[in-house]
Amino acid sequence: MSRLAYALDQLRQTRDYTNHVLDHTDPARWFEMPPGGTTHIGWQVGHLTVSQTSHLLVCACGRTSRDGLVPEPYIGWFGKDSSPVANAASYPAPGAVRQMFDHVFEHATSALSQIDEATLDEPPHRPHWAMRTRLDAVWWNIRHEMLHAGQIGLCRRLLGEPPYR
Repeated sequence: MSRLAYALDQLRQTRDYTNHVLDHTDPARWFEMPPGGTTHIGWQVGHLTVSQTSHLLVCACGRTSRDGLVPEPYIGWFGKDSSPVANAASYPAPGAVRQMFDHVFEHATSALSQIDEATLDEPPHRPHWAMRTRLDAVWWNIRHEMLHAGQIGLCRRLLGEPPYR
């Protein structure tokens, strides 16, 4: 298996885990902050959506922008400098956020599967403190998603959701 194929496999396995957690979470509670919390599930999912465009499409694949893939308001709602707001009316519906999450993943993995494996050791197309190479951009995205999947899991439990299997 090539390095790119292996990284794509790991990317898909990570997304499968995130989807498993989300599939066991009541969407009606996505924008509810747990007591004493500073985030909610909806922000976590939206943030993964926005960041994946940066990590995979820009840094790894060399797109010059997010290619209009996510609506501009998503950057303000879910970008790295945004702060979650405990008001569901401030965001799109959970189904719309989940649909965008899935759409970006499919678009990014398709674009990534088409890059030239010989370029994986080259610097990312846009500098990022956690990446020395384009392949690092993929591995960073995987670690970043798993970190946020853990936060989703913690939020759902703090909201009283039962353990999932």
